[in-house]
Amino acid sequence: MIFWHVISIIWMRLVSHADVCALKLITGFGIGNTQHSYIVVDKMQRKRYQASPGRQEWITAIECVWANGTDILPFIILKGNNFVANWISHDAPNGWKFSNNSKGWTSNEHGMAWLMQCFNPCTIDKANECTWLLVCDGHDSHISAEFVRYCYEQNIAILLLLPHSSHLIQPLDIGVFNPLKAAMRSILSTIFQTGILPLQKLEWIQSYIKARQKVMTR
Repeated sequence: MIFWHVISIIWMRLVSHADVCALKLITGFGIGNTQHSYIVVDKMQRKRYQASPGRQEWITAIECVWANGTDILPFIILKGNNFVANWISHDAPNGWKFSNNSKGWTSNEHGMAWLMQCFNPCTIDKANECTWLLVCDGHDSHISAEFVRYCYEQNIAILLLLPHSSHLIQPLDIGVFNPLKAAMRSILSTIFQTGILPLQKLEWIQSYIKARQKVMTR
């Protein structure tokens, strides 16, 4: 596999003393309500169609997985100018972090919050004062001066994947997020079929908890 070949070279030549390798990925999910509409289809084709949400609201999940397959607690960014406690399900696992902004997208501020609140607390003991390798894409939040400086001070080596290459060398896309999004679609389709719309943030989070438990087991 191309990715692990690249990692092996870097591991041997640049950070051969590192004990930990973690892979970070940011992914987005659209939630909303299904609009009433009509479509024209060929009645001769035995194919089922299902409506999908029309008005989209974005939620970002920042996830990180160790090279040995274990996961790090997620950081969820919700859309909203003000954070509402009722958005969060009471059965959300301890340690999950939630934040918000006007678009539901990640930012340099959220990248730093993830690094300090999720990544470092979960890895510092395992690193045992050795250098550990954090693999991530070239998103702006991964190359800000504050992010790079904090990693340097905490003895974290950053490996940025080549631009436009995640479909080839980003293992989390195929091994984690594709199954995770498939599980989300399966769970949410049941909700959509009830006709109870629009989908609320609370319902999305409850669905994400179930999907994550199914796909991302420690």
